[in-house]
Amino acid sequence: METIRNSTFETNSSSCHCMVVAGETDFQKFVDGELFADGGCYKCPYQAELITLEDVVNRYNQHVKDEHDYAFEHNYECDEKPISATLAKWVMLHPEVLEIDGDVKMSDYLKDHRDELPDEEYYEATETFYKRVTDFRCWIDDDSTPFSYKMLSFYTQDFTTEYDDYESYSPKDVELADGSKVKELNAVWYY
Repeated sequence: METIRNSTFETNSSSCHCMVVAGETDFQKFVDGELFADGGCYKCPYQAELITLEDVVNRYNQHVKDEHDYAFEHNYECDEKPISATLAKWVMLHPEVLEIDGDVKMSDYLKDHRDELPDEEYYEATETFYKRVTDFRCWIDDDSTPFSYKMLSFYTQDFTTEYDDYESYSPKDVELADGSKVKELNAVWYY
């Protein structure tokens, strides 16, 4: 079936929506990179819960295990590797690294930020960093989860973007029906 809508411009765009609502203490942990939004949703509102770094790493490493199991069952090799908590957190707190394309550019970025990674992660990362970051980024994109506060700020150009009649907005105080107050932010961005 075909529908023609005169004088209408449409695109098959991709956008992601993530709303975070939390009490003051948890929200501050989210901003500080101690808690992470459990996800977003393609083309519809999504209220994310806050999860720990351990949850993030366990989810990703379970994904890697599932990929290896699937590869074994279908007789091919999977080269995805588990990620350490330190490296996962570092990547999520440096969202610009998720946009780097190419081994050389990634290597240059890593050298410039050498002092921010412990020796073990740095040496492990230097050989396979681009691949590991790319695998981690693909998992985040495919599952629309998880997101750090810095990632949401980065993707929304500091909470200024809007798509599909939804607007991003930076953290604000909201009073609930019971009189309690929470922090809330909304992130909407184009993939």
